[in-house]
This record gives sequence, structure tokens and C-alpha cells, in this order.
Amino acid sequence: MADEEIIPAEPAPTTPTRDYPEVWAHTALALVQGMTEDSTWERLTTAAPPAEESLEMVAHVELSGDLTGIQQFKFHRASARAWAQLMLPPVAEGERQRTLPIDDTERDALTALVRRLLAAVVPELRSAGWGDSKIILRHLGPLRRTVENSERSQILRFRHPSGQELELDMAFDRTLREHLHHRLHPEEPAPTKPGEVRESAAGTAKMDLLLDVELDVTLRFGGRQMLLHDVCDLAPGSVLELDRHIDDPVELMVGNKIIAWGDVVVVDGNYGVRVNRLVHRRERMAALEAAR
Repeated sequence: MADEEIIPAEPAPTTPTRDYPEVWAHTALALVQGMTEDSTWERLTTAAPPAEESLEMVAHVELSGDLTGIQQFKFHRASARAWAQLMLPPVAEGERQRTLPIDDTERDALTALVRRLLAAVVPELRSAGWGDSKIILRHLGPLRRTVENSERSQILRFRHPSGQELELDMAFDRTLREHLHHRLHPEEPAPTKPGEVRESAAGTAKMDLLLDVELDVTLRFGGRQMLLHDVCDLAPGSVLELDRHIDDPVELMVGNKIIAWGDVVVVDGNYGVRVNRLVHRRERMAALEAAR
């Protein structure tokens, strides 16, 4: 009986065969085409113009396994709504609908879509040589913190022939960037910027434990000291002169500590503050610890 020829299993690639953001782009495009049942969606490779609106939603994603770190997806209002609508029944497009904040239904739809994207990208990363990783959505909602500055963002854009566009702004924390660099260049140290401080994994984990703690934030326009009998004499229509000029910035406070200064703005009928200046990060952390 002739010996059977044994064909060894093909080893997994030691170096990734596709760029990490490209895997996400390919997966996201396939997801959009599948959900809309329309293969005419395509990826845009031209640079996106800078967004004029503020961030509406941020997805905070944690990777563990062969790749470790934090990844964010940042959505401006129009982008968040466009992705959410892929999971919802068609609606009549109107100016009012475009300008309203994201509601709970749209947020739930966006959450479901992001989870679907994460489930789809895991086997794609494996086949591209990035190994096996567990990817979990830890938070989707208003911005808690950014993991990188705009220079580190990877913006993926997709367009339909009708003119409809989708945008996915990805950012990676230092730990994940170092893992990605090491997989591509195993013998090279990860690049760093001058003055950039390396964060330990333990320090990042401790910080993440505090991120969901609710704090009372106060906006202070000014103050003054008054005698008790003057306080007792207050009545409707009384005018109090504060110790700040009308052009002075207002103070943003956590507990009794000032963490920032800014200008008062109105956003969708609500008061807000545009931050112009922040205290040092160590002082902010001290204020947060004291206010817990």
C-alpha cells in the first residue's frame, strides 16, 4: 500500500498581510453593502474636510488577546445619524430631523450596528494575520475622553452613487498603536513623539475604572460676599453685582476646584460652555478624586 502524501497545514502568517485600518475599511464596506443590499457603495480615498460640528457619540472599544488596547470610533451628529439609520426603518429627511440631537432609538441602533461591525471584523483580522483578539464595546455615548489627538485619527469614508456618505473616524490609544507597530516591525521600537509620556497598562486600567463615575459639574459666573441681613432683604427683582466683568471667562468647577475656564454658548436651546483653558492634568485628577 502506497504511503499517502501528507500535506502540512498552511501556517498562519507571522506578519500581517493587510494594513490594520484597511481591514476595518473592508469589513465596514462589506457590512454597509450587505445591510443595504446595494453593492454600489464604495470607499472614498480622498481626505475628508475638517468637521465643523462637535462630536455627538463616541464608541469606546477594548481589544484583548493578540492585540491589546483601546480603540475609539468618533461620530459627529450627521455621521452618527447616518450609521444609525442603516438599522432603522426609512424616515423622511428634513431639516428638523437633521438638527435634533441623537435620541435613544438612534443611539440603540448605532450601538447595535457597532457591535455587528466588531463581530464581523474579528475573523477578518485573523485571516489578515493580526491574530485572535476579543473586541468588546465598553461605552457608546457622549465623549468621555479621547485616546489620541486628531493627527492619529484614521477616517474611513464611504459613498453611495446617490450622494449619501458615511464616515467612520477611528483613533487608537498608545498601547494598541505599539501592538500594531510591533506586529508589522517586530525588531523595531515603537515610535514616540518628543515629550510624549508612556502610559502603563495598569495605569490605563485604573483610569478606566473611574470613567463611569458621575460627578457634579458647576458653571460659576461669579460671586460676592454679603451680610446676613442683606441676604434676608432679598426679594424678587433684586439685582446682585458679582465680582466678575461681563467679558471675563466663566469658571467650570468640580467640587470646589476650578478645572477650566470658558465662554457661555447656547446649544440646541440649552446653555453650555466652550472651554478655552484647562488647568494641568494633575490638578484636574486631584479635583476628580476629591469630588468622588
